Parts: sequence; C-alpha cells; structure tokens
Amino acid sequence: MSKLDYLLDENISHKTFNRLAKENLNVKSVRTENLLGIKNSELIELCRKEKWILVTHDRDFLTTNIKDHFGIILVSIHPATDDFAGSILMKFLQKEEEIEIVYRTIILEENTWRYKQ
Repeated sequence: MSKLDYLLDENISHKTFNRLAKENLNVKSVRTENLLGIKNSELIELCRKEKWILVTHDRDFLTTNIKDHFGIILVSIHPATDDFAGSILMKFLQKEEEIEIVYRTIILEENTWRYKQ
C-alpha cells in the first residue's frame, strides 16, 4: 500500500481519482478537499504543510520559481484522458518505493519519467 499521500489538481480527471483510489493509493483531490480555484502558490503551500505530493497537468508549476514544496508530479501525457494518462500515472505511482518523489519535481511522460533539473 502507498506510503505517500497525493493531491490531484483540478485538471486531473475524476475518473483518474477513482482509478487511483480503487488501487488503494492515498489520494485526495482539489475537488474532494473543496479547494477549487485555489491559487497555485497557496496550493503548493498547503501541499507542503499537509505533506501531499501534488499531481497536475499544469506546466506553470515548471516555470514558476517554486523551491519549497513536498513534491510535484507533472503529468505531461497526451491525450490527458483517464484511459491513457490515468493508466500511466497509476503504474508510475505503484512503483513509488523505487522512485525518490518527496521534495522532487517529476515530469511523467508516456514512456518515461524524469526529474526537473
């Protein structure tokens, strides 16, 4: 079972949320936590405080100067549907013990993943 807690940004589908929850991953979403419309800077601060890994499609998290966060996974997969991106994300998160996620920014792509430099 997952040791980390994940918060799905509002741009991650509810179907993906359900997929991850069914696999017993510790997952919450901006929707389930009543955080719709929260500013990115506030979201990052909340995730750091609550020790949540943020999962998002929002590339703004790569370009802003965010240094103090608990972890970010940018899902850079197209199409961003649950059938495609959601299944790849689930497989990636099931390997969390093999990957250093905490305090890292990870870019998840269709066939690979990498740390943001």
